[in-house]
Amino acid sequence: MKWRVLLAVGIAGCGFFSPRPAQPPEPGGETGYRQPTTPAAVVDNLRLAVSRRDAVLFLDCLLDSSAAPGKAYRFEPAGQAQARYADLFARWDREAERRSFTAMMSRVPSGVVPELLLIAPNFLLQAPDSVLFQAEYQLYVPHQEPGIPQLARGYLRWTLVPLRQGTWAILRWSDRELPDTAAVSWSVLKALWMR
Repeated sequence: MKWRVLLAVGIAGCGFFSPRPAQPPEPGGETGYRQPTTPAAVVDNLRLAVSRRDAVLFLDCLLDSSAAPGKAYRFEPAGQAQARYADLFARWDREAERRSFTAMMSRVPSGVVPELLLIAPNFLLQAPDSVLFQAEYQLYVPHQEPGIPQLARGYLRWTLVPLRQGTWAILRWSDRELPDTAAVSWSVLKALWMR
């Protein structure tokens, strides 16, 4: 009996039952995430996916054809990217998005936060079966891969559609270059990370 008391005191004294220090949230955790029940929540979640480097959350923002039979996610690259990588973008799909996003984010050092800045975001057209969102963007990804830019700039246009379960997702993503600038578009980054 005496040894049990000593053992219990010894274990308690070692901090076995004391609380652990708080840990930062894991990618895909709930902090900042919004149920995608509105198009605005999808936009917020995609920005969050970039800052967290979370490929699962990123992909959840894009339409999965199993959730919307007869519809398939489509990416329309910016003109220069289309001209340079036509073969790649001819078969671009959600899986290509996942591979490109994962490759890009895996090269960002721990503790460094990528950022997607949306400038003058605007919901242009709102109908019961679709919403059109447009913004100028700046995507900053502080990776460590030589020869690939860390900054992409351009215009994006997302067509968002409602799904049967009451959520929304991006059906079509159109990317465009900024006029009169040497900045690369997100399309170019997507292609470069697929090499």
